[in-house]
Amino acid sequence: MGYEPLTKWVVTGVVLSQIVTAVLLRNTHPLSPQFLFCAYAIGGTLNHNLFLAIHEITHNLAFKSIWANKALAIFANLPIGIPYCAMFKVLAHSLPRVFTVSNYGLFTEVSSRTPQATR
Repeated sequence: MGYEPLTKWVVTGVVLSQIVTAVLLRNTHPLSPQFLFCAYAIGGTLNHNLFLAIHEITHNLAFKSIWANKALAIFANLPIGIPYCAMFKVLAHSLPRVFTVSNYGLFTEVSSRTPQATR
């Protein structure tokens, strides 16, 4: 395990692809079939890729340096529009502590205090 040096190149390519797509579609009506297809197929796929990349980057798996990982996460967050990479690490590391067996007496997959058999 360890950091993956290819991540920075994949993220850069995906971000540039998002920007190029936006530039190419700048004069297209937002409700046209071409725009909707590109938003769904291209934008959805690339955004999902960036969400997963930010997840990996917040675990410091892109670079050895924490600063470089933070900078890449901010760069990867640019096409998403909502600055979510800043809080992702905080939330991702705090939620497992909330849903542990010791807190609720349940497995982490169970979403309430009542056992699965009684629902």
